[in-house]
Amino acid sequence: ITNKEGMIVLAKGGYLIGLGESISSDSFSYHILNQVITDNPLAKDFDILKGRQEVTIPDDTVPGDDYTLVRK
Repeated sequence: ITNKEGMIVLAKGGYLIGLGESISSDSFSYHILNQVITDNPLAKDFDILKGRQEVTIPDDTVPGDDYTLVRK
């Protein structure tokens, strides 16, 4: 493993919620057609080798059951 720093974002309806345009599709394999909404991932820069990362869903997130967690 060359990069042990992780990032977690929500995905919904073909959009990754929480990534800014500074993240390019070649550095983030799940980036969907450059369709991004904000600059606030749920978690970033954590050690992926620790096996677990807790996140808090923002209060202003629209309720739904069709979200996906995406990990870098």
